[in-house]
Amino acid sequence: MSLQEAIRQMAARPAPPNEESAKAHVILPLLGLLDWPSYDPSRISFEHAAGSGRIDIALVAGKRPVAFVEAKAPGRQLGNHVDQVLQYAFHEGVDVCALTTGLEWWFYLPREKGKPSDRRFAVLDLRKDSPEVVADGLRRYLGRRALILGSAEKQAKEALANLRAEERLRSEIPKVWKEMRAGPDAELLGLIQGRVQSKIGLDAPATLIANVLGWNAPAPGPPRKVKPSSRQLSSESRKLTKSKRHFPRPTSWTLWGSETRVKTWAEVLVGVFAAVHRRHGVSFLETVRPLWGKKKPWISENATTVRRARPIGDSGLYVDTNLSAKSIEQRCRQLLTAFGYQADELEIVRD
Repeated sequence: MSLQEAIRQMAARPAPPNEESAKAHVILPLLGLLDWPSYDPSRISFEHAAGSGRIDIALVAGKRPVAFVEAKAPGRQLGNHVDQVLQYAFHEGVDVCALTTGLEWWFYLPREKGKPSDRRFAVLDLRKDSPEVVADGLRRYLGRRALILGSAEKQAKEALANLRAEERLRSEIPKVWKEMRAGPDAELLGLIQGRVQSKIGLDAPATLIANVLGWNAPAPGPPRKVKPSSRQLSSESRKLTKSKRHFPRPTSWTLWGSETRVKTWAEVLVGVFAAVHRRHGVSFLETVRPLWGKKKPWISENATTVRRARPIGDSGLYVDTNLSAKSIEQRCRQLLTAFGYQADELEIVRD
């Protein structure tokens, strides 16, 4: 049985009634699928002595434990047991530790500085998260190969850095937005101008936008209607007809087991980029930058430097959506490949 299928079945069952049942029917089977068989004492140590106490399960590589797993009964408050587990893990020098009820998993970096809450880098829930997401997280942080090679700790540190960056962004974004709204902001004006142009075909002067938004700019004259030439109209009509013929309108896209309904190809592009950014955070821009090489950037922190800019979730980045349907699909699959995923993990449903 695959790890994903085991997770799917465990999530569908009633919750284990106690800690021993959680260990026997959920935790140990999952660890076995991660190459930590319970019958091999060279890989798993039960009731492992650590400091002045004991840990339920120690995952062992060579002669040292590389991860601790502390089990609690479903329904117990995991937060009440974090301090002691981290103390034991720090004392033994393990890379990663997990506190779990079997259905819920909290992951920590015991050697990081800060309060216990500052050292938690991931939470997985078998009943709330998709089997794909849970399986990916368990492999990253508790897979035997990942722990032996040290990639588990490395990925855990990246995840923790991403969480800290997100927390800072959530704190700072309202302040930045407040400043932008307080007075004429060149980037915001440019974004609004582009959006007005694409929506109603009118070229809105910056002074008029500032005035409408209460930025006390002098009232301008009437807006100028932008009329495309007959050659432009003919060219755009041909492009639209070709796009519709070969790439019908999308209705939804699915990635890593999560489906999103959409109406436009631009929504597909923005949604896929936002999903990848949520997983990879601070490394996102560095990984994507080589894809466009010396060409005009796909993504920027400045909305005025990409065409038809659309925000990528709450990342503070903007993506170029001035693309054909075919180019959007190719770009989404290029993005997944750049981060080590299979391009066919993205499924797009069309009319």
